Amino acid sequence: MILLVTFAAIFLVGQAVNVGIALAVERLSQPASLALFFFLFAVVVIGGWQLAVRLTDRYAGPAQSNGRM
Repeated sequence: MILLVTFAAIFLVGQAVNVGIALAVERLSQPASLALFFFLFAVVVIGGWQLAVRLTDRYAGPAQSNGRM
C-alpha cells in the first residue's frame, strides 16, 4: 500500500510539471506540445514507478517473501 501511495504522489507532481512544460511549448507549436506531453507522460509513469520502488525499498524495507515462487 505504501508503494502505491508513493507512486501516486510522484505521479501527481510529475504530471503537474508535465502539464506546465506542455503549456509553455504550446505557445510555440501545438502539435509539438501534444507529442511532448505524451512522451513526458510515459517518462513520468515509468520513471515514477522505478523511483517509488526505490524509495519504498529504502525507507520501508524490501518486501518479505513467504518462500513460495
